[in-house]
Amino acid sequence: LATLMFLHHQAYLEHRTRRAFALAAHSARVVGAIGKLVVDRRAREESGTLASRILTSMAEHGHRYRSFIPGQKLLEVALDVEPDNPEALKLLAVNYEWFGRYDEAEALLERLVALTAADREARLRLGILLARAGRMAAAERHLKRIVAEEAESWVLSLAYQELGTMLLAGGRVAEALELLDRGRGRLPDDQRLYILAAHALERAGRFAEARRLFEELPIDGGSGSPRVRYGDSMTAPLDALRAEIRSAAAVRMPLLGRALDGDGRKRGAR
Repeated sequence: LATLMFLHHQAYLEHRTRRAFALAAHSARVVGAIGKLVVDRRAREESGTLASRILTSMAEHGHRYRSFIPGQKLLEVALDVEPDNPEALKLLAVNYEWFGRYDEAEALLERLVALTAADREARLRLGILLARAGRMAAAERHLKRIVAEEAESWVLSLAYQELGTMLLAGGRVAEALELLDRGRGRLPDDQRLYILAAHALERAGRFAEARRLFEELPIDGGSGSPRVRYGDSMTAPLDALRAEIRSAAAVRMPLLGRALDGDGRKRGAR
């Protein structure tokens, strides 16, 4: 079943390239239907893992073309097949957050952070959702862990922004200033951190320093807004996952060929 899913996955990609959208939609539906069969038949772990990864890949493609609801359904099946699929957990959490299903997104991110503690984006998204829900202590703990480590620049930027805003809202101005100074040291071209730091200086009554900071505001380098990147409905392309899919499918293709050949001989004998 997983190998058949792979064939339709590849057919979907080919149809999208050729702009044959009706055929691409058909292939996507077939992949989803086979995925449900895998769940119903409780496929062996190896086959189930491959099926789950294929469903995740299809869902990510759907997100790229703003096909959110079908992607959501594919990801839900992917997690039925493989509950600890990290890519599916993250993509479905992003999908749920996009639709305002914050509690469900938070639960998925809690699972993902427990599974892969080094996933900084997942921790950032979890921290932001916790803050939105008013659980500030837990949010602060996650955000502080991010800024204490290495991460992609957009993740670091948002962690500093969210944490700085949280500290200022709680009246912890000196702590916010120290945090934002460190953030500007690591991300010297980040305009938002300068603006937040200037605001913190004004809160501290240090108006001349705040004015100087505005005068030093860096020119936007055109690398894109971290806030816009966060609000996008998809995460980074799943190149590594798709390489795993191709490798696993290559091993299984001869098995499918032999099965089909044997079935053809039986029909010929009749």
